[in-house]
Amino acid sequence: MADQEAQRPTQRIQIDDRGVNVESSDYWLITGTPEEVVFRFGNTKHNVGGPIKITNKVNVSYYTAKRLLSAMAQTIKRYEEALGALDSGAGKS
Repeated sequence: MADQEAQRPTQRIQIDDRGVNVESSDYWLITGTPEEVVFRFGNTKHNVGGPIKITNKVNVSYYTAKRLLSAMAQTIKRYEEALGALDSGAGKS
């Protein structure tokens, strides 16, 4: 079985992010339905007493959300191993 897995060709994923919009976010709201997890992102820096403007919304399945959670945890772990622990206290961005 291990020999069969070693012989499988690896699939190469190509990503084209030319022209993608990049926005900074310091606010998020995560909700869900029975079918999906909904991430909403916004920015409070330009909010002067008004509502927070949501700039991006991403819907994913619960399976994708769980894989995202794992990937984010691994990314933070590598960062902290290289550069020190992060304090996730309020007011940090």
